Amino acid sequence: MKNFNLKLAGILCVLSLLLTACGGGATPTVEENVPPVETSAPTDIEVQPFVRSGDGSVEVQLTLTNQTGETLDVVWVNFEGGEESFIQLPPSGSDTITSYSTHVWRVYDGVKNLIGEITLAEDEAQYFVISVDKTLASLPPPTSAPVAPLSERSYTDRPDDTPGMYQVHFLYVLPADGTDYQRDQDGKINITVDTVNEWFAGQTGGSTIRFDTYQGELDITFVQLDMKGQQVIDASVAQYGGEYWIRDVLEVELLKMGLFQPGKIYVSMFEISNHPSTCADAAHPPDLMGRMAGLYPSAVLDDGYNCASEALGSGASYADMGVIHEIVHLLGFASSCGSHPTSAENLSHTGDDNADLMWAPDATSTLGWDTDRMVLDPGNDDYYNHSIPNCPDLADSAFLDPLPADPQAPPGWPAEWRLP
Repeated sequence: MKNFNLKLAGILCVLSLLLTACGGGATPTVEENVPPVETSAPTDIEVQPFVRSGDGSVEVQLTLTNQTGETLDVVWVNFEGGEESFIQLPPSGSDTITSYSTHVWRVYDGVKNLIGEITLAEDEAQYFVISVDKTLASLPPPTSAPVAPLSERSYTDRPDDTPGMYQVHFLYVLPADGTDYQRDQDGKINITVDTVNEWFAGQTGGSTIRFDTYQGELDITFVQLDMKGQQVIDASVAQYGGEYWIRDVLEVELLKMGLFQPGKIYVSMFEISNHPSTCADAAHPPDLMGRMAGLYPSAVLDDGYNCASEALGSGASYADMGVIHEIVHLLGFASSCGSHPTSAENLSHTGDDNADLMWAPDATSTLGWDTDRMVLDPGNDDYYNHSIPNCPDLADSAFLDPLPADPQAPPGWPAEWRLP
């Protein structure tokens, strides 16, 4: 957060002899700055407007997010129309400046090409994003609902630390009759995220998954459904023909509640008491479209396995690595165009190394998933940093931080799911 009190400068400007250079009103001052014209000069010269900051009195929090792969120069246009470099906005970075209404700001790229100009209105919080193609666009303000402090349960998505960036948001969801284990407040999922992102950075040379944070801490939204657990299972049977589509039913219900935002994928910890076959699952675009992974930490499976036996937040455990496994599925990987799919029936996993993050056994395998020696795409020949033509690459995902040179949304995502 940058504090930038320019009121004193405005007062001095008003008191100066250059009264005509001081601004006011709701818009920046624009003058015709026309040099003397020789009598022999043509009379159809185009006059360029002279723009400078006005002396607006409403304090404004201006948040800028840089989606490009280069450092940008953010410049304040002063009361005399001169430019003053204020901050350097790093790649994938976001910063907030305290300024005033009618002040003018400009954003330049690394070779001093003007990307865009902003004249601040009287809204107390204003948000802008510089997209990969170097266009400047305004963003809608975050929800106006009161923001819960980090020490309390939040029923809404808190304002993002990095607005305008693709990111992963966590939800803690209870059915109407579910037991509240307060997993959104016990800190275990924070440990999981820190642990798996540290592992991911070690595999990628520094890149991490971008998680939705508020004031530097993981943002988790609490949701209480009107449906009971059995009603969710019954809806799976009625809508999809079996009990295996609990996640699909949950995603539809959360979408109806207006909880999904463009540019985000969601991991829902759902306290359902039983599931037919798994402790976690996820959509896998473009083959299985969706924006949500489901974690079922208290479910008992049909074969008697209790998902609570592998607790989240214990540090690179089977359950912890399962979270990032499902997130990578949401990003569209592993792809059917990879070199080593598990089988012709299972193209969304790899089958050549049981230490691969995205490995799954085929029908004849007797191996288990080896989380002790976990690797991200061993050999780089399936889904990460590979050289397969026309095949999506996790290394290009827009959900990575820092942002790749050519960031890509998950394959097949419709326009309404993407950021502007």
